[in-house]
This record gives sequence, structure tokens and C-alpha cells, in this order.
Amino acid sequence: MTHLNAYLGKIAWFLFIILVSIVYGFLIQINPIPPLNILLWGSFCYLIYTVFLVNFTNEKRSRKIFIYIAMTVCIYLIYVVKSVYFVSYFNGIYLTGSNDLIPLEFEESIFRTIVNPSIFLQKLEFLLAWDTLSISFGGNNTIAFGSVLTNIFRMIEILGILFTSLIFNAFI
Repeated sequence: MTHLNAYLGKIAWFLFIILVSIVYGFLIQINPIPPLNILLWGSFCYLIYTVFLVNFTNEKRSRKIFIYIAMTVCIYLIYVVKSVYFVSYFNGIYLTGSNDLIPLEFEESIFRTIVNPSIFLQKLEFLLAWDTLSISFGGNNTIAFGSVLTNIFRMIEILGILFTSLIFNAFI
């Protein structure tokens, strides 16, 4: 019975991290304020650290592999939500003229994208090509970073999530 409780506890933590990854991807995509996004990213990395990586160096090799697979699944889900949201929002604005906070067909499209990797790759390619980071200072004063620099920021986000244990162990 104790083994069953231990497995159920691990499954519950994994499902919690999956849910948090989906919420994080959604919040990052809808939020236009870069400093708040950095704060959300840091909070997500700290959550990953506290859930998976506190005693990472003392873990068995099989557990380390499971942790990295779980973190890879988290990153996959984050970019599924980001790409689905961007494509749905883009379609909503340019095809129907609506700019709702939650675009039409967002919920249905998430499941199709999670299950079918080719759809995910198409939506991810569209996200990476068209969604660029820009900072507006009001009026016509805007700094646009372009897709190359924006994608470098995305790589930093992914590497930060993957190397969370190194980052927090160095500073804590």
C-alpha cells in the first residue's frame, strides 16, 4: 500500500507540473509586459526546482532521466500552448476581426496539437516566424527586437528551465 501511495504522489506531482506548465504558457503568451514575464519565468523555474531538483545531485540515474523527461514534457506543453494561442489569436484577428482574450477554437486546438506532432511543428514554426518581442513606450515609440533576437530569448527561456538546478544551486 505504501508503494501505491508513493506512486500516486509522484503522479499527482507530475500532473500538477503539467497543469502549471499549461497555465505558465498561457500567461506568458497573453502578457505583454516583459518584466512580468521574466518574473513568471523565474517563478516557474523555482517551482520546477523545488518540485524536482532540490536533491538532484543525490538522485539515482534513473530518477534523473525521469526528471529530465518530465521537464522536456513541460517545455513541450508550454510551447504547445504558446503556439496554439498565437495561431488562434492571429486567426481571430485577421480572419474574423475579433481579439478575445481566449480566441475561438483555442481549447479544441490544444488537444489536436498535443496529440499530433506535425500540427505542433506547423504552429510552432508560425509562432517562431511571426511572434516577435517589442516594447512600446506609448504613441509611436516602439522597440522591436525581430524574430532572431526574440527566438534567442526563447532559447534562454528553455535553457533556463533545463538548467534550473545549476542556476539555483549556484545562488542558493
